[in-house]
Amino acid sequence: MNNLRNRTRTVAIILLMFIATINLSVFFTSVKAGPFVPEEHASNGWHWGVDAGDELYWEVEFTLTNISSGEVTMMFKDIWIYNITSIENVTTDWLGINDFSLVNATQCYYNVTEGELETYGSPMELALFGYNSSDTIKHKYRSGMGAAPYILPLNGSNNLEVNVLDNILNESFFYPMSLNGFSRFDGFSSNILDNSITFTNSSEDYYMYLEYGATDGIVEYAEGYMKVPMGSPMLINVTMQRVLDYDITDEIEWGINIGDTFYYDWTEGGGSYYDVKIEIIGFEDIMLPKTHNGFMEDAINMVYQVVLANLSLWDGIEYFIEETNLPIGFANNFYFQYFDEGFSPDFNFVYPNNTVKENIEFMWNPDTIRIWGAPFNDIEIIENTNFEFTIRNTSTTFRVSNVIDKSSGIVQSNLITQHGDVQLYYELKHQTLVNWDVAIGDVVYYKQNSDEEEIYRRATIIFTDGEFVNLTQWEVDSGGFFTKDPLHPELQFFKAIIAEFEEFDEITGVWNNFGDDLFLEANIYWPISPYAMFGGVAPPLYVPLGFTGEDLETLLGLLKGMFDETIFSENHVLLKNSTNGKEYDTYLDTATGEIMFMGGWMNLPGGDDSSWRYMSIYPMFNETLHFGTNVVSVPNDAVSEISVSNIEIITTNTEIELVNAILDYNPINTSITNGTVLYYNDLLITNSTGLQNITFYIKFDDTFDLDNYNLTFWAWNMSGNNEWEAAPPEATDMFVYDYTDNSLTILFPVGGGTGPISIIMAVSYVYTGPASAIPGFSLFMMFGFLSVSIIALIAIHLKKIKKL
Repeated sequence: MNNLRNRTRTVAIILLMFIATINLSVFFTSVKAGPFVPEEHASNGWHWGVDAGDELYWEVEFTLTNISSGEVTMMFKDIWIYNITSIENVTTDWLGINDFSLVNATQCYYNVTEGELETYGSPMELALFGYNSSDTIKHKYRSGMGAAPYILPLNGSNNLEVNVLDNILNESFFYPMSLNGFSRFDGFSSNILDNSITFTNSSEDYYMYLEYGATDGIVEYAEGYMKVPMGSPMLINVTMQRVLDYDITDEIEWGINIGDTFYYDWTEGGGSYYDVKIEIIGFEDIMLPKTHNGFMEDAINMVYQVVLANLSLWDGIEYFIEETNLPIGFANNFYFQYFDEGFSPDFNFVYPNNTVKENIEFMWNPDTIRIWGAPFNDIEIIENTNFEFTIRNTSTTFRVSNVIDKSSGIVQSNLITQHGDVQLYYELKHQTLVNWDVAIGDVVYYKQNSDEEEIYRRATIIFTDGEFVNLTQWEVDSGGFFTKDPLHPELQFFKAIIAEFEEFDEITGVWNNFGDDLFLEANIYWPISPYAMFGGVAPPLYVPLGFTGEDLETLLGLLKGMFDETIFSENHVLLKNSTNGKEYDTYLDTATGEIMFMGGWMNLPGGDDSSWRYMSIYPMFNETLHFGTNVVSVPNDAVSEISVSNIEIITTNTEIELVNAILDYNPINTSITNGTVLYYNDLLITNSTGLQNITFYIKFDDTFDLDNYNLTFWAWNMSGNNEWEAAPPEATDMFVYDYTDNSLTILFPVGGGTGPISIIMAVSYVYTGPASAIPGFSLFMMFGFLSVSIIALIAIHLKKIKKL
């Protein structure tokens, strides 16, 4: 540490004073104070174009390279602020003891907190100029605070004579410095049109180019490539540009404004997931320490503009503020972000949108990484519509990757990995921008049938969440069942809906809670996540809005080992095993994303012919019945031939639930062979106590004639023999046909029963009318639904009477 401090101190002395290796002895003699160079002589009208109290500002860029190793040891940009503290006449030894005019200046920084300039240290020599008519070298110049002469004297006519000063600088400044290890310039020239002076070396690439103000002698622009002694020979690349103020945040352009809000999916590895909201609340200039940014031993103070935001987290129902006034972006005119070995911000969500690739390359390159001691040895910057910026350690696999949108400056993603494991990853919400046709508080009723059981269930949506998945790890964990899509990203976020699940007990008539779990999960690549499809508690009952059956090909393609024939259309998916003829169907409503039916034969991965199982899953309609008369309107939008359809139920009980599903597809693995099946109906009434009357009313469109059809009504497993049974003939007495009104009214008196009623029913038809075209299939569906419900209740009623 002491060696480092000694070397830094040497750097400061050599480059800031530029006289350390010359063993100068500066002493002050009070001859006279003032801007004129001492010695009264007809040829001496030299004087300074600056005065005490003047402030000078330069934007500088330095690169320092060790000649022996070829390594860059320093690379920085800064604003240099100098206050002219005094101009005085002194006698000192520079190319002999002579009288000189000495300009002293103090380097300052802007304390943005206090709103004023503060000094780094004591006044130091900025420029020294003397004239001695009797000396061999009549004019002598020295710039004590840098390799470039910051200010030059004016002549007696207040003009800057660059065609005279070029020789003076070469003879009395650059040549003496070259004797002590600095660059030797063997050529120089000047241009009075732009007040510039150029120094060159004919055998090497060293040069110094300077442009000065014509009326004040202050350097306006300088650039150079020089050798300097700093313990070992060093090369300096330098540019300086005079500016009118020390504001170094005035060129920043942010692509965001106060009030802007954006969202991230976030993980810290493993199974963690956070939904993060960022809201911009302000911009502020602050002062931060910056190491390795100059020739001083300690860190300098530099002004940055910071973007402040509120960071909120999603708790499943709403966002709550986790942190306020959080800095999410730092920048100034020199650096597009803030990074320092002593302090670096936790998060960078925004960068200036006027950042160019060169800004990134100057701050992040193999040299700066080494200077900071950062744990990386490789860097890659790709520019397209984004900046894709990656730094890595090729030995430890430690990697940090950023993707920044160029137009807005908003970070699209940030990834930190080590040994292939994700340590931190956040991504601007993109993959999880999916929505289902359900909301928090909704209750979804559904039925699951299999060879072993038939279960009525309901899911109450309680909150939304998310999940982070490494698909490569999924592939490994699945044992070969799952294969990730090479066109999709390896790291994915999923949006999830969590529900409270209940199962209806048909013996007690009670909904039993069996906990909270995943209900729906998807992202823009997977309308149903593989886990939700094959490993979740709930069956997949919805796909996100905007998805169709065609989007299920990747997901259901995982079953290609079971099914070798597939058809994917907008509202229907068919999977078929051509060897044994077994099929699996999925039907969905493309307008709502609801899966209306999913069922058929399914096998286990690696299973044989004996392990095929039949199952069906479908949503159910729910209506709560209250004391008195309840009129339930049955949806008939899909049936143009039916104009009105109502169910009227009279009960003395309260909070009874009618749960019903109208199906185009057989929920049971047994077919009805008599006639053509119009419709299947699954019905549950959670409590028949107090149930007095059920009336169905169906009014048909004039295009439908009730005389043209013979209908047969069926109920499943009424006798416990796992068969479809036709309704008894006496049940037809309950049907009242009004041919004038072209309507059907079904009167079903019930009463005296207790407990739940559940049944699966169907209706089939035989057309008996004239040979004209049969009305649409959808007409019979609605008719079948209403009629089936009646037959089921009749059958139950008859069974109860027989028991009595």
